[in-house]
Amino acid sequence: MLTNMRIMTISSIVLVSASTVMARPQELGVLGEPTLGLLGEPTSVKHKGTCPNTNLVDNFDIDRFLGTWYEIKALNTVYQNIKSCHKSTFNRASNGVQIKAVGLDQHNKVITSLTNLTFTDHPAKFNTDFVSKDIPAPIEILDTDYDTYACMHSCVSVASIIEDMVFIYARKRTVSQAVIDKCLSIFYQYPDMYPGDLTDTPHTGC
Repeated sequence: MLTNMRIMTISSIVLVSASTVMARPQELGVLGEPTLGLLGEPTSVKHKGTCPNTNLVDNFDIDRFLGTWYEIKALNTVYQNIKSCHKSTFNRASNGVQIKAVGLDQHNKVITSLTNLTFTDHPAKFNTDFVSKDIPAPIEILDTDYDTYACMHSCVSVASIIEDMVFIYARKRTVSQAVIDKCLSIFYQYPDMYPGDLTDTPHTGC
């Protein structure tokens, strides 16, 4: 049980705050395997160890990356309440980048969230406050062409348990299978990411 924790959902990466989150039995599962969430969909992968050392975008240009992105596919996680019509807007902030995410929750209610990204020593890796200010949760850009797609990864470490999350984003609500396959091929380089269990983020009727 995680209580009294300010939780933000990764949106397009994105993150919604909640005062109390219950870790349900079906979400705990077996370490090293994707588990099933409340609706029976695969969730993010939990395992022991450390977050993977990933290859990030060289010479990443944050100013080209700013603007609107849509979540196309993701591993479901208890940190993310937006379930469909997931739209995120990245804007410069005084101390980094702020993301405003808008979408629908599992009850088709509109929800909005804000998360803050701060710069690290690598321009394609950001620290975020989407779990809490005391639990670091980086956002990493593994690949992007800035105009079409972005392949992203995050990893949360709590009490020696690692939770890997991967996401595919696009500038439009739909993207070609070739783009999806490009991100999948990157994710498959890391055995703990389980990209085969990515689920579609619906954008019908948004």
